[in-house]
Amino acid sequence: MNGHITHLEETKPDKWRAEVQGSEIYQIHVEIKEEVVERIHCSCPYDYGPVCKHQVAVCHSLRMKLQNTEPDPNEHETNVTAKSNNKTRKKSTGRKTVTEQINEKMDRLQPGQIRNFLQDILEDDRYHRSVFIARFADPDPPQTKADYRKQVKRMLKPAKQKSRHSILYGREAYRYLEGIRELLSGCERKLNQGQVSSGITACQVIIEEVVPAFQYIDDSDGQVGYLVERSFELLEDAAGQKLDESTRRAFLKDCLQQFKDERYSGWDFGRRFLDLAIELARSSEEFDKIEDVLSKQLSQSREDADSDFIFGYNQERHAEQLLDLYKAAGREKKRLAFMEENRDLSNIMERLIEHVWQQKNYESVEAYSREALQQFTSKPGLDSQWMEWLLKVAKKEENIEKQRAITEKLLLRTGKMEWYKSLKELYGKKEWPEKTDELLQTQQTGKWRYSALIPSICIEEKRWDELFEYVKSNPSLPTLQHYDSWLKDHYLDELMALYKDALLQYMENNTGRKYYKDACAILQRMKALGGSRVANEILQILKTRYANRPALQDELMKSGLAD
Repeated sequence: MNGHITHLEETKPDKWRAEVQGSEIYQIHVEIKEEVVERIHCSCPYDYGPVCKHQVAVCHSLRMKLQNTEPDPNEHETNVTAKSNNKTRKKSTGRKTVTEQINEKMDRLQPGQIRNFLQDILEDDRYHRSVFIARFADPDPPQTKADYRKQVKRMLKPAKQKSRHSILYGREAYRYLEGIRELLSGCERKLNQGQVSSGITACQVIIEEVVPAFQYIDDSDGQVGYLVERSFELLEDAAGQKLDESTRRAFLKDCLQQFKDERYSGWDFGRRFLDLAIELARSSEEFDKIEDVLSKQLSQSREDADSDFIFGYNQERHAEQLLDLYKAAGREKKRLAFMEENRDLSNIMERLIEHVWQQKNYESVEAYSREALQQFTSKPGLDSQWMEWLLKVAKKEENIEKQRAITEKLLLRTGKMEWYKSLKELYGKKEWPEKTDELLQTQQTGKWRYSALIPSICIEEKRWDELFEYVKSNPSLPTLQHYDSWLKDHYLDELMALYKDALLQYMENNTGRKYYKDACAILQRMKALGGSRVANEILQILKTRYANRPALQDELMKSGLAD
């Protein structure tokens, strides 16, 4: 791999850049601090681990370069520690960073010379010309939408050109999007200064032109997504302001047009434009127009929902937008009728229950909640929310037996200790021990079982015998480490015996420094718990049984466990 490094240079003190020839040329940036590689980034798409082979190769070559030795192509080195003493290195080699070399030349040149040189480069090289224009674009361009669109397209042009060869990643993508970030900051300033129309126009254009960039820029770090999300946030802020009528109408019209734009297919952006349209609508005619769009969308998504989960999500989202529309338009009767007619959608049923609760119609709350439990069996994760409504009704009725029954069901279905504590509060001190026995028995044999609930109950009730039996039934190292602090005062000898069996089995099944370090940490933990005798027994076994594992013996020495 070292032979594939085509370029390696120090750009600034302790900052290096390299190019590695893989399936294509990748850029690697390295930062060194206190003789250790602090940051390293490669533009390749590798994501199966923290370090790719290109980074390993560069670190190896960098280490050799800093030691003034030539790398051995037959030597395999995976240690990414690179020694760097900047003052000593400069003194012995006279090496200057790229930045220092450039600054030295720039100091000698007149501004006119630099300008002429830069102009020659930019006139001859279309790619660097595009980058230059995008980077130093005017953040306050003319006000028309066409001008904004022209500017954003010009900013994205270098990235699109570069992406013809490969998707853009990380640092490289950041550089190409810098001009748009500046433009977006300008939009925010305009909105804060009252230039609302211009700010709205710019944000709309950024969304329109940047969304397609998801196709050629890797957005793992959210750079493209940030530009789109921030643009929507600014549009939402603008929609909430008191706009002049011409600006409001133009904004509303554009949102309704954007909703239908094919570039947003497969994204949620179209629906966000409809949310803005609802916020902006004022007249009955405008509300009717949006209602017609949403009704058609809901009808279509209902037809498709049975065959596709996404369409199922879509119909709930469209239905919720219609509710928001009716509320904004003050059409309360239509809103209530819509909830009744569409309560087969879980989110609409939730809104309906909230409404009747606010009306203090507790009988309807209970009826709808029980209907929901029967109706949404394909969504078992929603059971608890319907049961919580039933619990609220039981509390209003001051019905303790009902509260107990519902709270117990919530505990058994969710496994959450908050419900256990709520249930405990509903019982007297004399009744509770018997109920605890019943709950533990249910967890051991019943339908609803959660592995962490039994030990959590044992800890809550200080039932150490049952907690130890649970740990003994699953004596893995993670289980032992999780519960040993509660058991050490009651079952220390038995706990250490379990640790011994588990740790020796662990060492039999695993090799490598990571596992050896874990084993040393467990031995030290055992000693801290009061099990030094057993820990020393294990230590002697490891020293004898695995004498041919030098890495293990080394870790035992470094941890201070062995002499």
